[in-house]
Amino acid sequence: MMKLGSKKVCINAPFPTCQCGHITQTNLIDTIHDPLYARIMVIDDGTTRLCHISFDLLAFSYDQYQRLVPIIEDKFGPDCKLITSATHTHSGHDIRNEHYLDWLHQTLVETIESMELTPVEDLSFTVKQVHDQTIGQSRISGYESNNELLTTIDIHENGSTKVRMIIYNCHPTVLSADVPYFSAEFPGYVLAKEEALHPDMFVTYINGACGDISTRFTRKDQTYDSVIQLGDHMVETIESMDHVIASNPLKLNICFHQLNYEHTFDPIDLSHIRAGLSQREYITIEFGQIMRAKLKEMPESLIHTGQIETLDFNGFTIVFFSNEIFSAYMDLFDPSRNLLVSYSNGYGPYVLPIGFEYLTYETFTDTLTVSTKEKLMDLFKSINDSTKGVN
Repeated sequence: MMKLGSKKVCINAPFPTCQCGHITQTNLIDTIHDPLYARIMVIDDGTTRLCHISFDLLAFSYDQYQRLVPIIEDKFGPDCKLITSATHTHSGHDIRNEHYLDWLHQTLVETIESMELTPVEDLSFTVKQVHDQTIGQSRISGYESNNELLTTIDIHENGSTKVRMIIYNCHPTVLSADVPYFSAEFPGYVLAKEEALHPDMFVTYINGACGDISTRFTRKDQTYDSVIQLGDHMVETIESMDHVIASNPLKLNICFHQLNYEHTFDPIDLSHIRAGLSQREYITIEFGQIMRAKLKEMPESLIHTGQIETLDFNGFTIVFFSNEIFSAYMDLFDPSRNLLVSYSNGYGPYVLPIGFEYLTYETFTDTLTVSTKEKLMDLFKSINDSTKGVN
């Protein structure tokens, strides 16, 4: 028998914290512009059991993920697999604040323990995708991407949509670094609008492969008015998709892959800075040099074993990756049956394509060796080769 359960819980700290996402965010604040949530979904297809949690945070560390695993297994069974994701808002709470992390963990434990799974009839799913550059585009002058992909995965029971997963690969960085409040940014706005339109539907958001994609060249300004403008566009696009319920039976298959990471701090030639960059790009290059120096001083902070998860719905697979990976890696997959996402089960710096020639902020925080990237690409190719398309 299939079972389904879902719940969302507010994760705004009841005490002041810093924001997280920009190097300049150092002030303690407690003003909430719009609420931040953790959205918890459990699916049991009768054989495989999944618990997915999406956070309105910059990231959710692998250490925090490991703290939750026994809680999930105790509540939903030892065979339940946990996958976590983050929307990557840069206006969320500080994920390095131990006081906040302890409070967050306890909040999650209480919420998970209160959840109950409901028996459902056989579930099916529908995948819809559109290419949309209105919200996100390459944020690197002169470097283009054609992988801005808005995807919805709807899960149905008896002709009724129970779950909608929204996936888009774009940094939610509309707001400036100095806004004096917490915000879930445009993913949170989109979720709130979708929940209002579909009150009986559980809606969640996953951020895709967006290391090079942001709103830098699409937003009018860095105020919440632009959050609303871009969010409204996404909602209108989602609602205009053909949501005819397909007959793809849902059957979960979850695989965990391990990959050893090797790092290098090869010298970076600063003479490669190009003319004609935006002022923001020049500033971020300076921040990139600071971050690289910090990483070099703290080698223990680097990830040495990467965990990559695949969630196959029975013909369409989400590949969960922790690092901020560039959208070019999506080219290794057939988008009709695979989708690459970031910020999952941990967090790691940028992964640029091999031979990337542009000098940007991301260049300075990418420390993976070429051989590690080649192994990663081989893994992605093998995942793509092993999947089958939705009928």
